[in-house]
Amino acid sequence: GTEEEEHEEAESMENSDESETPDPKDEEMMKEGEMMMDDDKMMMDDDKMMMDDDKMMMDDDKMMKGGELMAEIDVLGGDTAEAGEQIPIDVTVTMMDNAEGKMIHLWYDLVATQSGETILEVKDGHSHDGKIADLKTNPLLAAPSDDAPIMITVTSQGMAPPLSDGSAPPVEERTGSIGTVISEKQIVPEFGSIAMMILAVAVISIVAVTAKSRIVPRI
Repeated sequence: GTEEEEHEEAESMENSDESETPDPKDEEMMKEGEMMMDDDKMMMDDDKMMMDDDKMMMDDDKMMKGGELMAEIDVLGGDTAEAGEQIPIDVTVTMMDNAEGKMIHLWYDLVATQSGETILEVKDGHSHDGKIADLKTNPLLAAPSDDAPIMITVTSQGMAPPLSDGSAPPVEERTGSIGTVISEKQIVPEFGSIAMMILAVAVISIVAVTAKSRIVPRI
């Protein structure tokens, strides 16, 4: 009886060992399942990246599509400046058909002249949001006047992000208006000689009309 029990115990141990040994086919199927899951995950990641890229492209297109540009030039104290002074110039450029009112990556030229002499020049300047600030002219040749006005011109050179090194992209890679003057401003004293002459003529006219109205026709 003891030998039979030992034999049965040995067989049961062999059977248990066999049951614990994984089937190679099952292992292969599990590996294939894991690989498929990894592939699906990679595809999902790729799709997500493509969606992000598409979103970025859509955002860029939204911001960089051409539109009518409008520039507001602000010259602080320009009409009261004296010879030898430097005057600051700020410019705000907006795109008329942009619902968000934002401008992205504007390239521009800005030139300020007085009596035919250039007192400030910016070639292919870049503004991320359409704000152009911290510009100053060279010392003025003379106080602004009818004979020596200051003329400021802003020209659009298109829209596009800078290259990876921060330099300007080629013109063919830009969108929007290129080479179009979007704003001009002339600075003369608020009450120049011409303005005073016009004011004097207006006063004389008023006096003349008032004098005529006081004449009572004789019967």
